[in-house]
Amino acid sequence: MKILLRKMDDTLIPEYVEIPPKALSKKRINLEDVVILLDDVDDIKYLGHL
Repeated sequence: MKILLRKMDDTLIPEYVEIPPKALSKKRINLEDVVILLDDVDDIKYLGHL
């Protein structure tokens, strides 16, 4: 499973960077900027623990 966060820079072109799951609880993040890529069906169970 990969968690990607969309960041905007001065060029206004969005860039996606991979972040660890713990970063979601440490910062105030807009959920519209988060993309979660699942490797397989078993990763859905892990999402409940985030």
